[in-house]
Amino acid sequence: MKQIFSIVLATSLLLVSFSCKKDNNETNLKEEIPTKESLPKTKEPFTINFSYDEYTNTLSGDSFESELTWTRHSNTTDKPDFIAKVYLDLHSIEQIDVIGVEKSTSTLELKADNNNFLITNIASSRNNLSFDIKGVNERLVKFNITGLDADCSNVMSQVYVGQSLTNSKVGIWTLVFTAACLVAAGVDLYCDNVIVKGVASCTQAGKCSIVRTCEVECITCPKN
Repeated sequence: MKQIFSIVLATSLLLVSFSCKKDNNETNLKEEIPTKESLPKTKEPFTINFSYDEYTNTLSGDSFESELTWTRHSNTTDKPDFIAKVYLDLHSIEQIDVIGVEKSTSTLELKADNNNFLITNIASSRNNLSFDIKGVNERLVKFNITGLDADCSNVMSQVYVGQSLTNSKVGIWTLVFTAACLVAAGVDLYCDNVIVKGVASCTQAGKCSIVRTCEVECITCPKN
């Protein structure tokens, strides 16, 4: 893995820098994780499974904007590489525009900041979505999202060229694709190793992690 890492999952999933803020410099969690009012909210537990190369990952939680549990496995072992508490900084990707739609093959072309993505094999049902995504470096990431609290069965009928997913209130699926672009950006830019190491370091220190396209920030985990 190339070390151009700074899990965004924006300009770089996770731009070649990793930093942990000291406790006395930490701000309120609401300031660390700003909400994006234009995006729809999830209300029920959901699970995002994504895999690439020899790794399988699971993100689970009640909301895309809240704390998620990230479990990472190497496909060569049953024991998790780590289990961590993370937040996806969806602001890391400032803009995601639809630049191509092929409904007959369930294919979307997206432009996100400085990276283009091709989403193929989109399969959707009432509460589930699955698809494959590639960036410019052609590293395939396979996604399967279950337990969404919205009807995603007609995703392809709701998308059009020129649509901005990060400004859309169409449905939960826009959040799904935003999160997928964040993850895929890091993988595509070979930032995944940096992100994994950053999250592991935060976890070892008893911290939670904010994951961006190419960097990780450690924060104090909020009290339940």
